[in-house]
Amino acid sequence: MTTAAIPVLAELVPGVELRRLGTVAGRAFNPGLVVDEHGDLLAIVRSSNYRIDALGRYSIDDPAGVVRSDLHLLRLDDDLDIVSSTPVRPPVGAHRYPSRIVGYEDARPFVADGRLYALVTSREASADERATMVLLELDDDGAVLTERVLLGHRPDGDVIPPQHEKNWVPLSLAGGCLRFVHGWDPLVIGRLDLSTGSTGFDVGPTTGWHGARGGGGGAPIEPGADERLCLVHRSVTVPDGSRRYVHRLVTIVDGRRPGRASPWFRFVGAPVEFAAGLVVDDGIVRIGFGLHDEEAWIASAPLPRILDVLEDAAEPGDPGESGA
Repeated sequence: MTTAAIPVLAELVPGVELRRLGTVAGRAFNPGLVVDEHGDLLAIVRSSNYRIDALGRYSIDDPAGVVRSDLHLLRLDDDLDIVSSTPVRPPVGAHRYPSRIVGYEDARPFVADGRLYALVTSREASADERATMVLLELDDDGAVLTERVLLGHRPDGDVIPPQHEKNWVPLSLAGGCLRFVHGWDPLVIGRLDLSTGSTGFDVGPTTGWHGARGGGGGAPIEPGADERLCLVHRSVTVPDGSRRYVHRLVTIVDGRRPGRASPWFRFVGAPVEFAAGLVVDDGIVRIGFGLHDEEAWIASAPLPRILDVLEDAAEPGDPGESGA
């Protein structure tokens, strides 16, 4: 399997602008994006103490082999320059299980009733180092005001068997309840009560978005119409045995069924590309993505150009076998 035939974003969306964010705390990657109640663009980026070589091997800068991640809250101006940067600080005395993977990972921020929240992953929230979703409420200075460990529940009330939980994508808000995407094929929509942390899941139709995972978005694309723009990724295995990431834009209609989808694409063709954020900011679609788990980038394009590449939800091409 080769990804060479899959276009980079600039070939799919002419005129798209790519901007690398300034560095914070050395390396920064995987920016989650949100527009706050004042109309300011915020990003939450991740930094860590590991590096990935050309063969996908990890080297960890820690004598005990502990992976350590930190999050930073950035406020950006209209030119995507960093106005301010503050570390996301966990609450003092918060319970943690011993783990070889420490810190919050890959934030998906959202705003509800003027408050800034983020869905993050933690390996310290379970005794077996299982990836677990955590809901954070943040103040403007990056301090975590509340932290809730989230458990998955089926519609019948039973707890979902222990499994890795990552990359829940905020979709929409109503009455203190966040609807988010838990799975893409079939489409599984979760419900999260922000006041209690209770969750539930509704299993919807199959989408044809085979192997789709993670991503970002939930941005409304037209006033008065409940069609929301999201971004998903898929990992594919190439002949040398390594993995590559490909991406596609998709929409969800009425909060429960698949809408349109773009062809698969790569951002720039790097081996490791990971998208964690998408917003529509004053008519401009901005996509936050990381390269090599070392760099944070934002791709920007007018909304009409993005909509031009969306097709009906039938599968427009298959990039190959999905990786883990």
